[in-house]
Formats: sequence, C-alpha cells, structure tokens
Amino acid sequence: MNPFELTKLIRTMDETEPLIHGSVMGNNPVIRDHRSKYADFKWNKDKYPHYVSGGGFIMNLKAAIAIQEQIPVTPLIAIDDAYIGKYK
Repeated sequence: MNPFELTKLIRTMDETEPLIHGSVMGNNPVIRDHRSKYADFKWNKDKYPHYVSGGGFIMNLKAAIAIQEQIPVTPLIAIDDAYIGKYK
C-alpha cells in the first residue's frame, strides 16, 4: 500500500454519501462442514452476499453510521467481514 495515494483517496472521499473502499468479495459459498473453523449454520442461504473484505478497507463517517443503524435488523453472519461489510 502506498500511504501517499491512500491519503489522496481519503481527501477525495465524498462525505455526503456512505462510502466504503476495499476489495469486494461476492458469491462465496457458505461452509457447513463441522470440521471447518469457518462453518456457518446461521446464514440460511447457499452463498454470502457481496461484502468488502476485512483484510483492509476504509470508510467515511456516513458509512459507519449506516452500518451501526443496520446492526439491529441484519441477520447474524458468522463471517465477520460479511456481517460488517454487507452491501446491496
């Protein structure tokens, strides 16, 4: 990662809309094997929704507030990246 380019990106982020920058993951299958540390028996679909990988992302304040507001109505997803970074 280039910290100078990251600084440029942050300075250009639009603060009027929720915005998250990162690597988008999508259509990952849900693992239901008891032997896996990633086993998920709570998510009732075969694939996870698109989400931003928790390996590294940045978000503006509006995105953080939007995520906080959705926590009470979002079904629990065992993969924390998918739970925090789910988007439509």
